[in-house]
Amino acid sequence: MSLFTAELITGFLGWLESERACSITTRNLRLTTIHSFLRYVQYEEPAGLFHLQKAMAVPMKKAPKAMVEHLSPEAMQLLLAQPDRNSLKGRRDLILLSVLYDTGARVQELIDLRVGDVFLDTPAVIQLTGKGNKTRRVPLMKNTVILLQRFKFEQKLDHPSKNEHSLFTNNQRNKLTKEGVAHILTKYAEAARKTSTIVPPKVRPHMLRQYGERYKMVSGDSKPAKPAGYSSIHSPFYHYRPSEIRKAIKFLSSDQSGSSFVGKISTYAASSAFRRVSVSALA
Repeated sequence: MSLFTAELITGFLGWLESERACSITTRNLRLTTIHSFLRYVQYEEPAGLFHLQKAMAVPMKKAPKAMVEHLSPEAMQLLLAQPDRNSLKGRRDLILLSVLYDTGARVQELIDLRVGDVFLDTPAVIQLTGKGNKTRRVPLMKNTVILLQRFKFEQKLDHPSKNEHSLFTNNQRNKLTKEGVAHILTKYAEAARKTSTIVPPKVRPHMLRQYGERYKMVSGDSKPAKPAGYSSIHSPFYHYRPSEIRKAIKFLSSDQSGSSFVGKISTYAASSAFRRVSVSALA
């Protein structure tokens, strides 16, 4: 173990970055493994504790944080304008993209949606089943509700017997796959990019989760925060500007006989009057 020095570890990490072209994240993962091994050796060889402590002092390297990719509201509107509303498949794709954007759902959550997970009565919500089979309900904008109502009627999904059927299916009436959703998004992104370069060259389904300008911290309009749908954010007002938060607080604190606090939250969260980004003119 005397050969296991801090210089040896540093040289190995440098070799990973220079010769193997590994990223800083990979380099730090290798160092984490080495640290774990050395902690084990400390218990087995207490005599070399001082030597091992010096080897464990090799620090992690800070990696630059990657910019979160997202679509701007203008790019999102251009993307939603691409599907052909005169065809059945085009209308399905339009609603699929609208739901993906409006709910901030992961692709797996989207393709797992069943007809019974869509509640279009006021307040309209969609129930998403995420990682660990955890469910959450997301309010829907008015235009998305109208599109879903027409879609369910057109696809004959408005009967209770259809509640266990997949909401979005392919030509074989089977549940869509992740690759199928990615193909749909790529197809319309390429068409939109021919019109304007505000659409990035590569559009991934996860980019729609970032909500463009919608993820703002309530303490300031210009500071980005975690996108909607992430585990630490559950507030229905997370996407709103501080001025809108104040309106919400005033609404919730107003004396309305017969209205519970939870009921007022649901009513306010489902209202499209305070949504800053909308898929207007889609219905």
